Amino acid sequence: MDRSPLRDRVLAGEVTYGAFAMTGSPLATQLLGRAGFDWLVVDLEHGEATEADLVVNLLAAGSTGTSAI
Repeated sequence: MDRSPLRDRVLAGEVTYGAFAMTGSPLATQLLGRAGFDWLVVDLEHGEATEADLVVNLLAAGSTGTSAI
């Protein structure tokens, strides 16, 4: 299994930037990923997203190369 590029960057002490995707919208998550963030937290607790939205949001983030947390 390949190691995450984000993990390698964090272990190397690099500064990374991220955002919280809280709307439940895969389109919004994909836009955040394309905005250049290094990581995204798909937040199911504080926003409108539910467990039913999780998989499509993870796929949306993954399509941009941004790490989903």
